[in-house]
Amino acid sequence: MPPFYNKYCDNPQCINEHNRGGKKGPYKGRGKRYCCYDCYVSFLSRSIKSTSITQKSTQLIRKSSELDEYVNILKQIKSTTKPTQKIKINLTPDNESLVLMLSDLHIGKKVVNHKNICIFNTEIAVKYIKKITKNLLKVIHHIQKGSKIDEVVILLLGDIIDNDSIYDSQAHHIDSHIAEQVKTATRVLWELIVEIANIKGIKQVRVATVRGNHGRTTFGHEESNWDNVIYDNLVYINSLYPKKNNIIINTQYTEFNIINVRGHNILLRHHIPNSIDTPSSKAKVSGWSDIHDVDIICSGHWHHPKYWSYNDKPIFYNGSLVGGDDLSERMATQCRPSQVLFGITEKRVPTFIHILSFKDE
Repeated sequence: MPPFYNKYCDNPQCINEHNRGGKKGPYKGRGKRYCCYDCYVSFLSRSIKSTSITQKSTQLIRKSSELDEYVNILKQIKSTTKPTQKIKINLTPDNESLVLMLSDLHIGKKVVNHKNICIFNTEIAVKYIKKITKNLLKVIHHIQKGSKIDEVVILLLGDIIDNDSIYDSQAHHIDSHIAEQVKTATRVLWELIVEIANIKGIKQVRVATVRGNHGRTTFGHEESNWDNVIYDNLVYINSLYPKKNNIIINTQYTEFNIINVRGHNILLRHHIPNSIDTPSSKAKVSGWSDIHDVDIICSGHWHHPKYWSYNDKPIFYNGSLVGGDDLSERMATQCRPSQVLFGITEKRVPTFIHILSFKDE
């Protein structure tokens, strides 16, 4: 018997109290001891099932292979669906591209502050997202006085939904189950993409994606991530769009993605070190820059928008729609709901940085 295991299993339903190891060996999860992996899954599933809001997703949690299968189905759809005929876009070299970073939207999350006032939920998240196009129009109108914008690049950097099962008490901090979160996220993101594509003067809208940590399934493969499901939903909807359109969606199942904008390679990662002022963080940024030959790095995760530059390479951190929550309290840093927008030309990056703030909306 391994030394850190007691004589008992923390699963009260366990019938293998004296049979240590099980078929997969001793297992320790979430601070408790279980005689085997299957016993841990069984106990976790029962504890989650007792919470009514997550009953609809319990089977997915117990058998994460079902989500793997769904992702594989979407992959097959992508490979068998005949691509729509895209308009051949000729962007003017001297014009400018807008890069809109969208991440940590946490659709489905509910936040009640210390005054017992609800400051964030699905309804508020959707309202914020619907305001993005209006804010973009204001920025474009202001910038058009000096340069012409003909492309918008949307970076979906993960944590689009909040999930309902990635930590023990999450069921008490959400207002909708996972299926509803995915449905809402797909709808509002597609509506946003189409609205931006219809802005006068915008010849092309490109979307590039990476997955976040909140989309993960409890025991699934790294690619079994609800963010990926949302992204593939967008790809499929776009394939059904009119035969000629100016929307291009580039999904990637790996931890990173690379997109070229006006001759500059941009590395997309959901998570990078929170600051670039330590030897280890500098080593990572330098390593990614050299390995992937990138000029810009864009990231989310930390919920606080900021800009760094290391070795003359811009590094953008995105904000979050949530604003003040338990994460900001633990980090002792407060930030209003926000997302980041910046400009790129062939000769200069960034041409500007704009924080889309939603606090007063």
